[in-house]
Amino acid sequence: MNIFRWRQRKDEDLSVEIQSHLDEAIRDRIGRGEASDEARVNARREFGNVGLVKEVTREMWGWAWLERLQQDVQFGLRMLRKNPGFSLVAILTLSLGIGANTAIFSVINAVLLHPFAYPEAERIMFLSSSRLSEPNSSGAISYPNFLDWQKQQTTFSYLAAARNRTFNLTGITEAIQVKSALISPEAFLLLGVEPQLGRVFTAQDNQRDAARTVVLSHAFWQQQFAGAANVVGRQLWLDDQAYTVIGVMPPRFKFWAGEVWVPFGLFADEDFATDRMGIVSIFALGRLKPSVTPEQARAEFNVIAARLAAQYPETNQGSGVRIVSWSESFGRNLRPTLLVFMGAVGFVLLIACSNVASLLLMRTATREKELAIRAALGAGRGRLMRQLLLESLPLAALASLAGGLLANWGLKLILALSPDDLLPAEASVHLDARVLLFALGLTLLTTLLSGLLPALRFSQSRVNESLKDGSRFSLTAAGGQRMRSALVVLEVALSVVLLVGAGLLIKSFFRLQQTELGFKTESLLTVDLLLSHKKYTQTRQIETFFTQALEQLKALPGVEAAATMNGGPFSGWGAGMPLIREGHSYSREEMGSRGCGFVVTQGDFLAALGVPLVSGRSFTAQDTLNAPPVVVINQAAAEKFFPGENPLGQRIRLGLPDNLLPPDAPPTEKHAWLTVIGIVKNHQPVALGLPYLPGAFLPMAQTPREPTLLNAETIILRTAQDPETLISAVRQRIHELDPDQPILRIATVDARIADSLKPQRFNALLMSLFAAFALTLAVIGLYGVLAYTVVQRTHEIGIRLALGAQSGNIIVMIMKQGLSLTLLGMSLGLTGAATLTHLLERLLHGVSTTDAPTFIAIALLLLAVAALACWIPAQRATKVDPLVALRCD
Repeated sequence: MNIFRWRQRKDEDLSVEIQSHLDEAIRDRIGRGEASDEARVNARREFGNVGLVKEVTREMWGWAWLERLQQDVQFGLRMLRKNPGFSLVAILTLSLGIGANTAIFSVINAVLLHPFAYPEAERIMFLSSSRLSEPNSSGAISYPNFLDWQKQQTTFSYLAAARNRTFNLTGITEAIQVKSALISPEAFLLLGVEPQLGRVFTAQDNQRDAARTVVLSHAFWQQQFAGAANVVGRQLWLDDQAYTVIGVMPPRFKFWAGEVWVPFGLFADEDFATDRMGIVSIFALGRLKPSVTPEQARAEFNVIAARLAAQYPETNQGSGVRIVSWSESFGRNLRPTLLVFMGAVGFVLLIACSNVASLLLMRTATREKELAIRAALGAGRGRLMRQLLLESLPLAALASLAGGLLANWGLKLILALSPDDLLPAEASVHLDARVLLFALGLTLLTTLLSGLLPALRFSQSRVNESLKDGSRFSLTAAGGQRMRSALVVLEVALSVVLLVGAGLLIKSFFRLQQTELGFKTESLLTVDLLLSHKKYTQTRQIETFFTQALEQLKALPGVEAAATMNGGPFSGWGAGMPLIREGHSYSREEMGSRGCGFVVTQGDFLAALGVPLVSGRSFTAQDTLNAPPVVVINQAAAEKFFPGENPLGQRIRLGLPDNLLPPDAPPTEKHAWLTVIGIVKNHQPVALGLPYLPGAFLPMAQTPREPTLLNAETIILRTAQDPETLISAVRQRIHELDPDQPILRIATVDARIADSLKPQRFNALLMSLFAAFALTLAVIGLYGVLAYTVVQRTHEIGIRLALGAQSGNIIVMIMKQGLSLTLLGMSLGLTGAATLTHLLERLLHGVSTTDAPTFIAIALLLLAVAALACWIPAQRATKVDPLVALRCD
């Protein structure tokens, strides 16, 4: 604004100076005897063109370009007001493209580009184990290995371990389960975040026998303590042990998705923290020292890994350390999906720009004589091109404002529709300065894309012909028509790519719903429980609790069968271990291909799950701890580990063979030999769309140890009625057995299946939405071109009708033009789709990226919609009055 005020003052000064000069010249002439009027005229004549002098002076100031820019923008605004219908359509079209792109970029910005608000977040590295044969593999690490890393490394200022863990929170009205993270005290120093209240952990808090302390998240503090200022020093009961609250973190701190954080060292005596073979979801983070590069850290950890491999060959041989930036590892699973969506909305924006460019071409055609007059008066082609480009700037700016509103609304819709755990906890998805800068870039891009074609097209027109009365405007001639047709072809082609992508995702979603699960899902209720690790420390305690629970629940009316499993429907196989056969020897390399999932179960699990027994028998009451250990395997395990043989009666073991166990391995590492007593039909416990995996069932009554694997159990109830009617009674029975036992979830299997399909449903829905936008814009573009063609060819149509042409002939002529463009765009689009849909491969299940039925269905759909878009202007063409048409030229 200061510039414009300065500019105004300079103009005023210039006017005063010119007037002063003229006044002095007039006085001088009057002094020499000229009459007053004559002196004024002669003085002006002598001075020259005042306006030209001002213009030359402004050029010397160097601000003329700004003035012309202002004039062009003002002219563009006047053009918008002059054509409100055109302006509204163009703004809505561009705002759809800008809004969709901004919304998706907001997610990418929060998840992939700037996921953390920590100081110098780019220096925080994510450390995981990897196989030397596969350097890009990434797996969990053992806690003893982490402690060795911490002692031997010199490249990180801080190195911290973290692991998820769920606690039962008791001592409140109704016990609940709390998401927690076990973390090293160095994590807070590494991240550089101060607590909002109290303090964070110190090295003393991390000792095995230290007083139990806990740091709360801001959300947990608000929910459980109503934001009480005196929360520090109060106690929480987690897994029946008292923890003292020492601090509360600020709202943005959501490290490792924890609701509370506890020191890792408090659990250093548990199996998962003492066993170097115990790989249980532990990862590490490190902050690089100021002068250290990631390559130097990798080199150092390669040496450390080799040293540990030499020291502990039975567990560390063949293992390395993978070090990548934390931001790179954050949201890596979402990266392909988000990039696909970004490409999709980019297509939508291109279609929108093509549509608006086509509209601007038509509008420019009506102004060609005006532009030719400007050129005849001295405006160069560059000046006119700049004017046409700048006229689209107000259009894009208004579309950007509307797109911002659409992006805000669309972002809320995306977050509402996305599955709960889809986005990382620390991702703060919102419209921030970076997103607004991106939207500004989109505005400039749309200005360029939509305004450049009309400007270029006009620069090729011949000014003299345009000025001739009655001449056909060059922009309405064949060249302009070809350009508009090319834009329509481009829109159709891009729409086909998006429609095929959406069609493949939709078909994949329906294929998943029809997947054969291998068990009966109807009338099945599941109850997820996690027993306290401190209260239920022995397998027999866990077995007793669930025995009583099954007795209570089986007594409920309508319950036909009940069982427990530490890997219920869509909970996975519980755990996995190598399966070895008695009388066979194995090398370490063979262990990687002998993985077998196993589930410890109790009760009549076959009847409850609805899985048929293929041969042999199931467990009986005689399969106790004192009886010979038995196992039931599924068909996949029988085919993989006993090819061409009958597994019944043969003995297997889960775990490493004796020759691969470390010499100092405790006796508990050697599992008992199990006799195969039955084979059951395959069923899918992991997720829809995956192949059947080898699995084994073990009776809890014969499981002498490993209570930590059994605390998390799922109770399965087969009912003769609507299972949801039993939910209240089930809750009551569980709380009667243990009032402090929280229930993680009660749900039917159908509900679990629906939840498991949320990501696929979300992907299909979002892609369909973008494809619908694209199809709508393409159809509007096709309709606009044909409608304009009808107007252009009114004279020709009138002659044809006057000469006896029938309405059918006119309809065929118009529709032939529209469908020709559609078919050309469709063929290009199908070719492009066949090339690009491989990017969706990771998102598809049971559907090929070149699925012919989908391609054919999309082609037929597009043809039908395009035919409708062509039919309307074709019908309008038949209404042309020959007499009226013949008068116009």
